[in-house]
Amino acid sequence: MTGARRSLLARLLTLAAVLATAGFTVTGCSSKPCPTTPVPGIAIAVGNRANSPMPVLPDELRQQLDALIDAIQGQESARGVTLIRIDGQPTVGCSVTFDSNLNNDIARNKAKSDAFSTVSRMARALPAAKQEADVLSALAFAARAAEPGGVVVLVDSGLQTTAPLNFTEPGLLDADAGAIADELGKRNALPDLSDRTVILAGIGYTAAPQQPLDSGRIDHLADIWSTIATRAGAAQVIVSRQPNTDPAPVDVPAVSQVPVPALDNIQLGCNSTSVFTNDSSVGFLADSTTFRDPDKADGVLAKFSDWLHANPSARAVVTGNVAHYGTDEGDGGLSRARAEAVRDALVAGGAPPAQITARGDGWGPLPTKDAPPGAAYDQLNRRVAIELQCL
Repeated sequence: MTGARRSLLARLLTLAAVLATAGFTVTGCSSKPCPTTPVPGIAIAVGNRANSPMPVLPDELRQQLDALIDAIQGQESARGVTLIRIDGQPTVGCSVTFDSNLNNDIARNKAKSDAFSTVSRMARALPAAKQEADVLSALAFAARAAEPGGVVVLVDSGLQTTAPLNFTEPGLLDADAGAIADELGKRNALPDLSDRTVILAGIGYTAAPQQPLDSGRIDHLADIWSTIATRAGAAQVIVSRQPNTDPAPVDVPAVSQVPVPALDNIQLGCNSTSVFTNDSSVGFLADSTTFRDPDKADGVLAKFSDWLHANPSARAVVTGNVAHYGTDEGDGGLSRARAEAVRDALVAGGAPPAQITARGDGWGPLPTKDAPPGAAYDQLNRRVAIELQCL
């Protein structure tokens, strides 16, 4: 037996002893590690893995645990907590039930006060066992374990690194949440979350060496998982806003890092090109030539206006592109209209109109110019490029 396996076994044996003091009953012999037979009630998919902070359970779980303890008193059917590892091949790490004979208030209140801290220790005692992170499969596994009427808790950064939701693919991190859910639905890849309450915690918070996400992307990633849960039929979706800046666990299998593109690609200089995708400050409202955040857009574009004003012999070519929907209109339609909106903003910022040319290029270039639409590339193809040329 390796040192790592001995360490894990020791943690589980210790955990089994702790559970017995907290109103829990291990569904098996308490002198052995936690069994892996799921029990209905609450299922927690926990990312105790590389590139994600050590799991911190959300406060929103407390009232769900209290309600479960109250609901099972005097019942013979086993209900409790199941923990599922989030890694490249999710598995049940531990399942425990509550003592249904806590028939006095003192014992019941003691169980309630101990439940949250005990389950937290369980989560941190179950590290990932396989490389990569299949968050979607873990969520589906948790839904089956909780059963209808149960509670599913997802505690992870949310950065999946396996198909069909591999965020290492270019553009997927910034793709539209609805488009991602639609694509998963077409592939029959949505978990069945009907009649389950879903709690999302830790989404968007990463640990080294994974590059951190900016606040906008944290919110967007939470929106992606919330949209997935809603489309999958969840009765209620609760997004915990508790931050988690803990380090990642050690001695766990590797997980690929998700590239995080810079939001504002500003290149000022002769023969340079700056590309602004629709998630950047120079982004537009859907099917519109209105900037999503006019103040941010003006702030970025003012840098180009100032540079053009200081370099009167230089020229700027503004080129717009759109995602691959409808007809590719080339130098026309929305792609040209957005390029013209950027040109107008540059002029309003002080750039001489004669130095700026605006043109449309229709569908964007990724993965190829004539490829069908796809969530991985839509947001990258919605873009405006500013090319600075020196004569």
